[in-house]
Amino acid sequence: MGDYALVLLDSGVRDVDYGTRRSHTELRFDVGAARLGVKRLGSATPELLKNCHPNMTGQEKGATWFWTGECARAVAVEKALAAGDSAQFGCYLSQSHDDARRMAGLTVPGFDLLVELAMSRPECAGARFSGSPTHGGVVCLVHRSSVDRFLTN
Repeated sequence: MGDYALVLLDSGVRDVDYGTRRSHTELRFDVGAARLGVKRLGSATPELLKNCHPNMTGQEKGATWFWTGECARAVAVEKALAAGDSAQFGCYLSQSHDDARRMAGLTVPGFDLLVELAMSRPECAGARFSGSPTHGGVVCLVHRSSVDRFLTN
């Protein structure tokens, strides 16, 4: 990634309810796909999403929009990395975290705080939670020459 390095921060967050919340979110993914008439959300088209099933709850719609956005973002990330555009990759990391929090309720306050703190540092180009709060952390894209300063601040 050229001038950037990936830095993993241990969240130190332990959330015993996360597994239950994640199961509920995954169920919303499954319900969203079924109500859209597709086997998996990655195959849903933007036109199909615009006409979300009227019986979908707000949470089901949020989870559906989040997951289909993640699929599209994965394609865009691949292109950014192939072009050597690490800064754009950093933007995608942060967008992914924000969407996971806002649309799907997949993050916890500890992760959100770490991402916010990381992004407040000028040497950080993007940050996103990774894993689960019981054994996860935050992945940060940091300018290689500033990694030590980033980790000490």
